[in-house]
Amino acid sequence: VPFGARNNLSTSAKIEERIIIDPIESAFAKQMFQKRANGESFENISAWLFQHGFKNKNGGKIAKSTIQSWIQNKFYYGSCEWGNHVWNHIYQPIIDQKLWEEANAVGRGFVPRFEENPFLLKGKIKSAVSGREFTASFAKKIYPQYHTHAS
Repeated sequence: VPFGARNNLSTSAKIEERIIIDPIESAFAKQMFQKRANGESFENISAWLFQHGFKNKNGGKIAKSTIQSWIQNKFYYGSCEWGNHVWNHIYQPIIDQKLWEEANAVGRGFVPRFEENPFLLKGKIKSAVSGREFTASFAKKIYPQYHTHAS
């Protein structure tokens, strides 16, 4: 169960009562999505939650990867995924799908794929010995390799 909801520990609870939407946490969850949709980083969102008393099990900040998994979780807008199956769940959504899509669109600009740009590190790394930038070429016309040029 993601942030903003809790399991009902009663074993006799009806299926529609097994997950309880926490009114305080769900309000923060909604704000978390709004912050991400406005371009906030996972690190800033983690710090913001920490300032408001939300911590990990060890009392520290919630990991950026945890925030990312919450943002990507479709439970928040009322969808449930299990394996290859997707269906609408019976619990009240915390946010609408539009806000979920806006939050998940942040940071997904152009992402070069290997086929389009096999030399992702070209010009971005330097030799620790000579200080020269690495360039790239193919070895055996298949394998990308990085090297510096001697001057």
